[in-house]
Parts: sequence; structure tokens; C-alpha cells
Amino acid sequence: MKTEGSSFSFLGGGVALLCAMMLLLGGCMSPHSVQPNAKVSFSYVAVDPETKETVASGTKKDMLLDFTGTALYQLLEGAKKDEVRTGILTDPLTQHDDSLLQKQTSVVLAEMGLPSEVGTRVTMGDASFLTTAVVTEDGVEQVVLDGNPVETIVPLNWSFTITEIK
Repeated sequence: MKTEGSSFSFLGGGVALLCAMMLLLGGCMSPHSVQPNAKVSFSYVAVDPETKETVASGTKKDMLLDFTGTALYQLLEGAKKDEVRTGILTDPLTQHDDSLLQKQTSVVLAEMGLPSEVGTRVTMGDASFLTTAVVTEDGVEQVVLDGNPVETIVPLNWSFTITEIK
């Protein structure tokens, strides 16, 4: 009987030791680099490659990188905490809102004294737009105006600094 009790006690101690090791290693089991389905916190800066002006900056906390086909994931894949990754990207934070696109005829813009060349900034009232395309629909030249922030429209030089990986 004494042997059975000590076997049980040894087994219980082994389970306790295993549980303690799992708790200690829990922090070690978190990803050390950006991998699929990682939650990543980072700071970012977006700079216009031509003017060298900062267009956007900020932080994101616990952003789930769940699609490996995105340009942002491809840039950050394998990055470690405190590492900086830089690349030319368009809308890496996927914030472009298609409902802010509108079309206006070239004739109307010309009558208003506004340019219709692609890449020009157009202001109408309080709203500002970037001309992103000129298309012909039913024989009428239409200018596509995008009211989104510039960092969601044009390629910029983005720098991301990884602050946490979960």
C-alpha cells in the first residue's frame, strides 16, 4: 500500500511540475516574429517619396494579420519586436472607403475652373478630392474624384516599428 501511495504522490508531483513548466513557458510560447494570424501592435509613419513630407503617422494595437496575401503582411512577415520594416505601399491599413468616390464630368469641372488631370487636388466647398482617373461612360468624359485621405490612395514610403506580437 505504501508503494501505491508514493507512486500516486510521485505522479501528482510530476503533473504539478508539468503544469508549472507550462505556465513558465507560456510567455516563451508567444510568437517571436510576425506570423499568420498574429496580433501585432506597431507605430507607423507614411512619407511622400517625392516631397519627403510626413503624410500620416500613428499606432495600431493588436491588429490581426490574418491574410498572408496582403502587402502589409508580406512586408512585416518575420519581423521581430522593435524591428523596423519599410516599403512603398498603398493603403496598407486598408482604410480606403469606396463610398467617398464620386464622378464629375470634365465639362462641369472646367466650368468651375477646376483641373481634371489625374493626380491633381480639387477642392469643392469644404471637401477636398484627389483626381484618380478619367473615364468615358456613354460617350461622356467623367473625372473620378476620391475624397479619401491621401495615404489610402497613392503609394507612400511606410515605416512600421513592431512594438508587440501576440
